[in-house]
Amino acid sequence: MYSELEKRKKNWTVIDIIRWGTDYFKEKDIDSPRLTIELLLCKILECERISLYTNFEKPLSDDELFRLKGFIKRRISREPLQFILGRTKFNDTELIINNSSIVPRPETELMVDYAINIIKNNSSIKDILDIGTGSGCIAISLARRYPDINFHAIDINIEALKLAEKNARYNGLKNIYFYQLDILKMTPTKKFDLIISNPPYVSQEEYKILEPEVLYYEPQEAITDNYDGLTFYRRFSEIFREILNHNGMFILEIAYNQSDEVLHIFNQQGYQVNFVKDWNNIKRVVIGKYDKF
Repeated sequence: MYSELEKRKKNWTVIDIIRWGTDYFKEKDIDSPRLTIELLLCKILECERISLYTNFEKPLSDDELFRLKGFIKRRISREPLQFILGRTKFNDTELIINNSSIVPRPETELMVDYAINIIKNNSSIKDILDIGTGSGCIAISLARRYPDINFHAIDINIEALKLAEKNARYNGLKNIYFYQLDILKMTPTKKFDLIISNPPYVSQEEYKILEPEVLYYEPQEAITDNYDGLTFYRRFSEIFREILNHNGMFILEIAYNQSDEVLHIFNQQGYQVNFVKDWNNIKRVVIGKYDKF
């Protein structure tokens, strides 16, 4: 079918491409095949999706077809669609995205929603720490809503920090401070009212069987601890009491099968924790505080 796009002698219109691309991506087992070809066309034509259908008879130029073929090759090689588009949406925030960071996930949006609820009910929150900021999605989506709060975003990956800083500028934010820091080896010297993190929680064994989009294109250090998936939670349980202010809280994303282990880790260190379930009724977010302040 791909050879048809290359060899067929005709003027390919927008609707031709949508129909052909939907079938082709479906044949290649690509998720959301119609949406995928629509978004790739929008990237090529620099338009919104609605414009594809108001201009469905528009023919593509040779240059546009050439660029589209390149995008299609990348997607059937299982490169994430977001990396090809160079943009993604997270919690109503538009972000620049590339392979220095993972693609923001819906589960992380759930964590941000609970952070918003906590902030709404606590006017004393002034400083928030985002550990492993990646693209900056968590800190940026919150900083847009709360310009009077100081956000501190850390990551071990300097390229991820450059991306996060670029996203902060793209969204016109001046209340986020970025630092390179290895949280497994160093402890922030400042205290915070709220700590939020989506750490690398995939175990070494499960990492090996992840889908190709993750395994071959997203940074490994942002996904797995190369051990049992619990390394960062153990570290957090050791240091959070030192870097949380009185009555400070933390919100963490966890894997689908980690709630019992995470509960044990934090309870052993004197923390109170509760879990939030996702849309599939799975515990994916842990909310806690140190019980001995």
